[in-house]
Amino acid sequence: MKAIKDQNKGPALYTRLPEDNVSQLEKPLLIWDGQCGFCHYWVIRWKIMTGEFVNYEPYQEAAGRFPAIPEEEFRRAAFLIEPNGNVYRGMGAAYRTFTYGRRWGFLFRLYQSSGLFRKTSDSLYRWIARHRPLMFRLTKLLWGKNPANPKLYWLVYLLALALGGFMIVNLC
Repeated sequence: MKAIKDQNKGPALYTRLPEDNVSQLEKPLLIWDGQCGFCHYWVIRWKIMTGEFVNYEPYQEAAGRFPAIPEEEFRRAAFLIEPNGNVYRGMGAAYRTFTYGRRWGFLFRLYQSSGLFRKTSDSLYRWIARHRPLMFRLTKLLWGKNPANPKLYWLVYLLALALGGFMIVNLC
């Protein structure tokens, strides 16, 4: 079954699936790479953020139920599939998922309305996707190893850098 392209629903919409492809969905489904540590870390964070409003499933389990989306596409990016058939990919999927949580939903509206924000976000997403192992190490360094209980190590590093900079400027 082929996906139906729909250009009239805004720039974040990747495609729209036929109703028979999404009839089993009761709520939005975020599909992600189950073999990616970085992805797994952030899926845990997003589950906490969205609560029971979004389901999450690795593409390795979900791809067969959505034959209109090539498996190669699932390998490249996360997808959010909504019960109405709307499909979002990459950063559009991430920002759309945020709308089901209590905060960060404004990013989807900004992504929809600002071409500059959209292009910057998409470029950043592609860069992160190509450097997942590095980003996973950096994520754990900045937020800690437990995504359910993140630590703000990045704040300590930032304060240390600011203090070091202050000392260098005042001592020289």
